[in-house]
Amino acid sequence: MKAVQVYYQCKGTLAIVHADVEEIPIEERKILTRREFRCRHCGERWIEAINSPIVLDQVVENNLGDYYRNTIYCQQVK
Repeated sequence: MKAVQVYYQCKGTLAIVHADVEEIPIEERKILTRREFRCRHCGERWIEAINSPIVLDQVVENNLGDYYRNTIYCQQVK
């Protein structure tokens, strides 16, 4: 699954696409009452909240350019 991270307070900022996202199993979560995700590509982890990256619906994922015009993909951890 994919997720997108947009900084709305900064006009003209690119949307960052996390292309290989997985939901962390409940046993490994820091906060049990919230969903937690990890990008396998760059290693970033986040807890689902209002300012966290948004996990994309399949329709949005298939038509990413229609929803987000200026996008870049996250950088792989070396």
